[in-house]
Amino acid sequence: MRLQQHLNESGFMTTANWEALKADLDKKCKPYIKELKGAKSLLIRGVAQPKVPQFMTIRSVRKDRNPRLIDTKLHMKLGKLSKELFGWNIRSEGLFTTKSEIDVRMWGKPVIIFPIGNFKYVWKDDVTELYKQYDSWNPFGDNENIFELDIEPEIRGYHTDNINKYLRMPAKITSECIINCNTYYSINMKWYQTLLTYYGK
Repeated sequence: MRLQQHLNESGFMTTANWEALKADLDKKCKPYIKELKGAKSLLIRGVAQPKVPQFMTIRSVRKDRNPRLIDTKLHMKLGKLSKELFGWNIRSEGLFTTKSEIDVRMWGKPVIIFPIGNFKYVWKDDVTELYKQYDSWNPFGDNENIFELDIEPEIRGYHTDNINKYLRMPAKITSECIINCNTYYSINMKWYQTLLTYYGK
């Protein structure tokens, strides 16, 4: 009843649109949907205004992502380490998501993310210390101690299973979930509560 009322109160969120959205997600996003039972949050990310879908769209994940905030050498070392630990380069191949709308607004407008098909991931519920260590990296200095003593232990602290636990935790600032998939649905944030109510039950 609450779900139907929410749909009826929004001209954009019609029952017909909901049925179309649900049919696509149910068909193509089964592995992710299985992880949403009891979820308190959905995966979101920030995008530039032109990339915000009016309804929903399918996007591909870049597999050659370049660093935006960290030094290139650090980016390469992180990629090498993550490939050894997790079997894939979380910096170059990953889609960065979180649960915090405050975090994603630093990067643009928030959109909802539903990975399509099978996917891998790493998550960490608090990356505050990790990003502090990124900031301490000196592009022109000797950083071996910083990497081995401070950064590497933080990377090893990423979880590679039980994303349901991550999604059941309250959405706090500075958490991170990096997704490894080929394609995903990017969905307008107007659908957030409807999707969470339906799939999180």
